[in-house]
Amino acid sequence: MSLTKRFLLGYLVVYIFAISGIAIYTGYSARTEIYTEVAVLYEEHFRIAEYNLNLFFKGIEEDLATIASCTIIQNADDKKFTSFLEADEKTFQYHYTPLELSIIEIFNNYRLTHPHVNSVYMGRSNGSFVRSHPRSIPTAYDPRIRPWYQQAITFPDNALQTEAYTSVSTPDINIGTVMALKNNKKQVTGVIGIDVTLDALSEEFSKMALSYNGKMEIYEKDGRVIISPWPERLNHESNDNDTYHFEYLSTNVKIEKGAIYYRITKVQKLANSDYNPVAYVPIQEIDALISAGIYERILFVTYAMLIFAVVTYFMLEVLILQPIRGMREALSNSKKNRMPLKMTLSLKGELEDFQSEYNQLVSLLEADETELQKVKALTVISLSSLAEMRDYETGLHIVRTQKYVEMLAEHYNIRHIEAPISESKLAWMVQCAPLHDIGKVAIPDNILLKPGPLTNEEFNIMKRHTIIGKDSIDRGNAGISDNLFIETASNIVLYHHERWDGTGYPTGLYALSIPIEARIMSIADVYDALTSKRVYKKAIPHEAALKIMVEGRGTQFDPSLIDLFLEIAYEFKIISELYRED
Repeated sequence: MSLTKRFLLGYLVVYIFAISGIAIYTGYSARTEIYTEVAVLYEEHFRIAEYNLNLFFKGIEEDLATIASCTIIQNADDKKFTSFLEADEKTFQYHYTPLELSIIEIFNNYRLTHPHVNSVYMGRSNGSFVRSHPRSIPTAYDPRIRPWYQQAITFPDNALQTEAYTSVSTPDINIGTVMALKNNKKQVTGVIGIDVTLDALSEEFSKMALSYNGKMEIYEKDGRVIISPWPERLNHESNDNDTYHFEYLSTNVKIEKGAIYYRITKVQKLANSDYNPVAYVPIQEIDALISAGIYERILFVTYAMLIFAVVTYFMLEVLILQPIRGMREALSNSKKNRMPLKMTLSLKGELEDFQSEYNQLVSLLEADETELQKVKALTVISLSSLAEMRDYETGLHIVRTQKYVEMLAEHYNIRHIEAPISESKLAWMVQCAPLHDIGKVAIPDNILLKPGPLTNEEFNIMKRHTIIGKDSIDRGNAGISDNLFIETASNIVLYHHERWDGTGYPTGLYALSIPIEARIMSIADVYDALTSKRVYKKAIPHEAALKIMVEGRGTQFDPSLIDLFLEIAYEFKIISELYRED
C-alpha cells in the first residue's frame, strides 16, 4: 500500500472515531435544542389558538345579544310562533305569521352573511320554535328539553357555549352559543341561539398556519374533539395515548413521538379556558431539523479536520510524496523505454543524494546499452549480408528496403493518427527489414541462383526460406527478453510472402490477419525486386513497377497500403535511384 493511501486510511480511521463520538454527543444536544425550539413555538401557537377561539365565540355572543335585543324578538306573544310539539312529519305544514316571518328574515340574513353559522334559532317557553330556515324533517320537537335550552335557562344572566351535540333532524354536530330571553319582569320567556357545526369550526381554524406543517386539534373539557383536520375524529374522545412515547417536557409543553406524528400538548391550561389544544407535527419535519443540527455539527468538525488534513497532507506532499512520485514516474518511463532514464528532480537531503547516485548508475547503463544496440545492429546487418551475398545482392538492397519500410510505416502513422504503429515497433521494423530473406542461406545454390524459371518442386523448396528464417530466429531467441524485437523479426521473416487474398505462403493468411509489418515488408520487397537487377531478370522502370503494384491491389497487397504507397511513390523512386547498384 502506498504512503499516500496509508496516510489517508489512518486519517479516515481517526475521522470515523471522531465523528462517532461527536454523533453520540450531538445527537442528544441537537435533539434537546430542537425540542426546546418546537416547545416555545407551539406554546405560542396554543396561546393564539385559544385566544382566537375565545374571540370567535365572543363575536358570536355579541352578535347574538344584538339580535336578541330586537323588539320583535322580545315579543312575549308565543302564540304567534310555530310549534312542533305535536307535529307529524307526514302531514305537517308551515303556517308562518307575519311576525314570525320577520324574525326568520333576521335570523336567515345573519346565517347567510356568516358562512360558518349553521343556524339561528329561538325556543319559547310555550314550546314553540323559530328557525332561520325550515327544519329538514318536521318531526315532533320540544325545544325546552334540548340541552341548549336547559343550559341557557339554568344560567340566564350570561351568554354561554354549549357542549357539542348532534342535531335532531340532521347528522350535524354543533356547538351552540345561547342566551336566555327575559321579559320586563326578568322572567325567562325563551332561549335564542346560534349554532356552528364542528366541520365549519374546523375549517375556520384550518386557516391558522402552524410551524413545521403541524396540524392542531382542540378538545373540550371532557376530552371530546371539537376542532380537527380529520373529520372522522370530531366529537370523539382521543384514545391514542398508547401509540405515543414521551420525548421531551418543558414548563408548559410536552412532546411525544408516534409512528407518523409528534404529538405536542400543554402541561397546564390557560386560566379561564375551557379548551385544550393538541398539535400534531409530521415526524419527518422535526427529525429533519434534528438531523440538520447533527449534520451542521459534524460538518463543522469535518471542516476543521479537513483543514488540518490539508495542511498535513500539503507538508507530506511537498516534502515526501511529490519527490517520491517524481522518482516513480522516472522509473515508470524507464520501464516503458526498457532503459533506465536519468532523474532531473529538485530534491533535498537524502533524496538528492539518492538521485545523484542513481544517475551515475544510469550513465553506466546507457554506455552499455549503446554498445549493445551497436552489436544488435551489426548482428542483423551481418546476417542479412550473408543471405544477400549468396543471392548476389549488394548491401544497398539492405539500405533500400529499410528506407522503403520506414517511409511507408511513417506515412501509415500520418494517415492513422487514432491507431498508429508504436514508435518502438516502427524502429524494430526498420532494423529487422533486412532479415526478411535470411532463410535463403539454407536454399541450395542451384535453386537460389538459377537464372531461369523454377520448377514447381524447386519453387516449393524456395518457399521454405520463410519457415527456415523463422526457425533460425526462434533458435536464437533463448535468453532474449525483448519480445517486441523477436515478434517483429519473426513476423517479417515468416509472413512477407503472404497475400491479401490468402493465396500466399507459408500459412495462407489473408487480409488483416497478416501482421502490419509483414504487409508493409511485402510492398517494399516487391517494389525493390521489380526495380532492381536480379540474376534471373533485369530491372524495370519505376512507372512499370507502379503498374504491376497497382494490379496487385486487393489480391497480393493490402489495398489501403497500396493507396498510401502511391501517395509517396515518388519518394520510393528517389530512394531507388539514389541507392541503385551500378
